[in-house]
Amino acid sequence: FWPIVDVRDVADALLLLYNKAGRHERYICSLDQMDLKELLEIMKSMYPSYSYADKCHIVSTSC
Repeated sequence: FWPIVDVRDVADALLLLYNKAGRHERYICSLDQMDLKELLEIMKSMYPSYSYADKCHIVSTSC
């Protein structure tokens, strides 16, 4: 599986973030919409040795 994006979409996303994002904010550009719990499960399966528990409360209290 190789994700393919239109460079114009990437440029639009960068311009949007340049104008709106704070210095320490992070964003994910994605075709599909998913909730934080689903995203964390995917990340945990990809990076099982990373410590997520101490960072989860910063993003959401439902983790």
